[in-house]
Amino acid sequence: MRLAWVVAVSLSCGLFACHDPDCLGDPALHPFYVQGRDQAAADNQASFERGRQLGLALTGPDGERDGAAEGYQAGYDNGYHGLRGYGAGFAAGGGDGTADGITDPGACASGASDGELAGRSDGFADGSDAARGDGYDVGYAAGFADGDATCSAAPTTIARTTALAAADDGAPDPEDVQACYARGVREVADATAQSRGLAAGKLANAPYQARYQASYAAAYARGTPDGITDGQADGYDDGYDAGYASGYAVNYDACYQGAYAGAYDDGYRSGLDVGYATGYDDGYAAGYDDGDDCTG
Repeated sequence: MRLAWVVAVSLSCGLFACHDPDCLGDPALHPFYVQGRDQAAADNQASFERGRQLGLALTGPDGERDGAAEGYQAGYDNGYHGLRGYGAGFAAGGGDGTADGITDPGACASGASDGELAGRSDGFADGSDAARGDGYDVGYAAGFADGDATCSAAPTTIARTTALAAADDGAPDPEDVQACYARGVREVADATAQSRGLAAGKLANAPYQARYQASYAAAYARGTPDGITDGQADGYDDGYDAGYASGYAVNYDACYQGAYAGAYDDGYRSGLDVGYATGYDDGYAAGYDDGDDCTG
């Protein structure tokens, strides 16, 4: 395998911008692309066979152990995510949380405070933006006049030249060769080959399967009620949090909006004066720079 080659290409393309060579259409690059695919296919087959041999080598006690672990987890997951698990707990918690959130006495006070701050800030920004343009225009005219009064030099020009050079000896770029080989590997490589082989080996292993199936069923039955219990508890907590937030938002949002409108108007009026002054200063500076350029 040429793993170091593939890793090097992947890292370099991750750190720097890589162009996309024509691995399929360029006759000089296509063979390397095919080599990458063939190498990955061979590696996949070897990994699968290693996994299959491991599965065939397992014993009856191995099957009993795996069946107990996997059966319990499957039963637990089914109970946790089933109708009597997380979903039931979430629904119960949501109802309790909503009732508590909607009666929280701090919701309105927080909403009004936040609404006033946001409204004043947004209003100030909008008022400032609205007046800045007028201030800029007036300032620019004044600055240009003052700058133009300083002119005494004739305009100048600067000439600029550029030169380009390119060389191509006709051989494929080594980086393109590596990139095409790596592309071929990536398109065929199967990270699950060994695990698929292991599963196939286990399935064909009769002693393993006999003990596995019996152990799985008993463990599944034990895992299901545990999953239901934990699912209900986690669901209730998550449902309560979501319900509380929803109930809290009812009064918070109403008080937020009520405070926002008046604060926005106050902020807008304050922003007008500041925006005009800022615009005037910016316009004056730009106008002065253009006026004393003396190239017109």
